[in-house]
Amino acid sequence: MKGRYVALSHCRGGSISPVLDETTLERFQQDIPVSSLPANFIDAIIITRQPSIEYLWIDSLCTLQGSTEDWEAESAVMADVYLNSLVTISALSSPHSRAGILSQRQTGGSDSAGHPSTGEAKPATSWTSISKTSPASTVTVQAPQKFQSLHNMFPDQVEPLLQRGWALQESLLPSRQLFYSSEQIH
Repeated sequence: MKGRYVALSHCRGGSISPVLDETTLERFQQDIPVSSLPANFIDAIIITRQPSIEYLWIDSLCTLQGSTEDWEAESAVMADVYLNSLVTISALSSPHSRAGILSQRQTGGSDSAGHPSTGEAKPATSWTSISKTSPASTVTVQAPQKFQSLHNMFPDQVEPLLQRGWALQESLLPSRQLFYSSEQIH
């Protein structure tokens, strides 16, 4: 997948409506009414449009739901979706698609650098390299000597997205990410 687009990493939290399936495919190729979308998707559109990015990739709207054949094809290139995204929006604190990303954050104050008011600076996390080889689309991830997982980035926060297995791939592959946590945007 190439081009300027944003990818969304989020918790489905049960059934989502609407989704791309055999019954909605033709209609979705014409229009998807924003008013029919769950709050996470609407917020992701707002975030995507702020820097004038035209395209947003959301799994349930971009892969044919209920199709084993489409899932097998799309899951084989899922790493490319996140690897090639301009930025990935990670809805860390949203437990389900209807909760929203831009909802009110917990207030506890912060210092001038945006750290919690305890005065403790949170360490930055960086990944030393992510390389992709062709044509097999093998992805190799190498972490720094002192491995820092997403749980280490957000040690005092219990964020729903951090409980998802797919979130690891969705957080390691993008070169740029916006983490919307319960306390702040990272």
